Amino acid sequence: EVPEGGVPFDEDLIEGSRRELREETGIEAQTMQQLARCFLSNSVSDEEAFVFVATDLIEGAAEPEGTEQLVVKRVPFTEAVAMVESGAISDGFSVIAIYTVERWQRNRSVVN
Repeated sequence: EVPEGGVPFDEDLIEGSRRELREETGIEAQTMQQLARCFLSNSVSDEEAFVFVATDLIEGAAEPEGTEQLVVKRVPFTEAVAMVESGAISDGFSVIAIYTVERWQRNRSVVN
């Protein structure tokens, strides 16, 4: 799955997303842009999910919470898209996020 996690109601959404990215991957994002908002299971929960693209990145060490046992696997973005298409990535939010970022990249290349 893509880096993801909960942001408490009293924490700024972008700052919480930056924190989750840093905790799970060690990457510090200088720029975060929200691309999408979705409800993953609106018949069961009111949980909202947000897709951000992180740019202007600084590498660092992951800082997972004590309950998290994470294995970070970095792949080129084109490989992540191929993994969605082959079914190797099937986490619902990850599929949404990867396809959303892919579309964002395509739209940027048309404009630029």
